[in-house]
Amino acid sequence: MANELKYKLLVSDMDGTFLDSNNQVGELTHKAITDYIDAGGHFAFCSGREVESLIWQAKEMNLPQDKITFMGLNGCVIVQNGKVIRHCDLPKKVALDITEYLNELGVYYQIYDQNGMFVKEVNDICRWYCKTTHCSANEVGDLRAYAKAHDLDLVKILIASSEEEINKMSGYLPQKFSEVQWFKSCPVFYEAAAHDGGKGNALKFLADKCGINIASTASVGDSQNDLSMIIAAGTGVAVANAEDEIKNAADLVLEYSNNQDAVGRFIRSFLK
Repeated sequence: MANELKYKLLVSDMDGTFLDSNNQVGELTHKAITDYIDAGGHFAFCSGREVESLIWQAKEMNLPQDKITFMGLNGCVIVQNGKVIRHCDLPKKVALDITEYLNELGVYYQIYDQNGMFVKEVNDICRWYCKTTHCSANEVGDLRAYAKAHDLDLVKILIASSEEEINKMSGYLPQKFSEVQWFKSCPVFYEAAAHDGGKGNALKFLADKCGINIASTASVGDSQNDLSMIIAAGTGVAVANAEDEIKNAADLVLEYSNNQDAVGRFIRSFLK
């Protein structure tokens, strides 16, 4: 039963952690998640993806959606039983300033509010992203102009560029726009979120809402945007393919990668 579980709340990242390199889930992990939920554990997906994408994954695996919390857009939108229970918007002026600056740079980026993703135009990057996440994009032209005209409350801004360019941006964007938090979700994505958002704050919010002591929580991740929840959880877990920064911060580094059912094997290690 739940009161016998070592971890009453388990939060997993999606890409590079839960999913393998082909965006698939191994049978071992599928079965382990089902057993964990059946044992009374509270499972949550926490990802840079939209909530829509996380719900799609749960449906694809035939998991009970009413027993899973979906924390999308780096934990800035949290949904339970089809209802948004928390969302963290970027400061409106800062969001517009960021989009103005990115327009000047001429880089590709996507903006998100609670209800969807917006792009200047649908290109190969956008098509790949939508196919991977099973989400759709709204093509609206100039993103700053659209956000301003429609008074959008932006939750996330995602920049997609070369690894070299992303590394350069990570050296100056956090200083230029310090009113928000910045992190890489993969080597070619750089993302902005509100300071009260992020995966760590999402995990703490959910644990408090569920009445679960933080010591009885665990989180599993691989990338920089997972760092805050690796630190916040009672036990932060890094998969074998995680970045060194995540491994160094984790309480436990698994010997298995996302291609070896790392999440499922972790659950098996404590689910008796």
